[in-house]
Amino acid sequence: MQYADIVHRCFRCGYCKFTSDYRDVNCPSYQKYRFESYSPGGRMWLINAWLNEEITWTEHLAEIVYSCTTCKNCVEKCVFKFKDYLVDIIVAAREKMVEQGQVPPAARDYFKSLQLYGNPYKISPGAGSRWAKDTGLGKYAGEEYLLYAGSVGSYDERGQQAAAALGRLLVQAGVPAGFLEEETCDGSEAKALGESYLFTFLAEQNINHFKEAGVRKIVALSPHSYNIMKTEYPKLGGSFTVLHYTQLLWELLQSKAIVPAQLPV
Repeated sequence: MQYADIVHRCFRCGYCKFTSDYRDVNCPSYQKYRFESYSPGGRMWLINAWLNEEITWTEHLAEIVYSCTTCKNCVEKCVFKFKDYLVDIIVAAREKMVEQGQVPPAARDYFKSLQLYGNPYKISPGAGSRWAKDTGLGKYAGEEYLLYAGSVGSYDERGQQAAAALGRLLVQAGVPAGFLEEETCDGSEAKALGESYLFTFLAEQNINHFKEAGVRKIVALSPHSYNIMKTEYPKLGGSFTVLHYTQLLWELLQSKAIVPAQLPV
């Protein structure tokens, strides 16, 4: 496993699971379960023991490893030089479990849905553009921006509302943008859950689709889409200008292309 030679360096000092002032817990899984095994240090020790065959794989071990949300609070709070690799170690351990076919059933079913449908909702990709109805946005045809709604924006009810509201706002501001009738998941969660091959498949599918459509600039509704497309897609040949929608809205506010309504005092 990648990073196997540095896992043992963690000695569970505990700084990683707290806020900056150490007054509260700021590790989501530790905050939920309150067992040391669910803290970043606890996971490191368990992963190291598993790699050294001091313990065997169990569903409970997989549950603990997969309970990490990859929020990187531990990276921010760790005081040691290897801190930048903490989340990478968790993801690498998941990759090893995926390679051995030893993942929690929920993760297994999630991967299957992505592979069969291109999204975790088990919905035909053609139905993913319903959010754009009545927004005024058209199908992408070479406009300056592609609005990428992502799986949540395409298939989740509240996510669709958010995507539609953004679409209407862009039309109102006169921003040349369009949407793809069939979107594929960006692959961010697949990568974080350790299915690197599935991530590569999804990412390359998106990259090819974007290139064929002539996409140059992408506005991402999801911060996860923004991050993965900006940091990982270029490694696979997908070099696009990627903006989170809040960045574009800030530009529009600065130029007064959109003006917020004044609230009554």
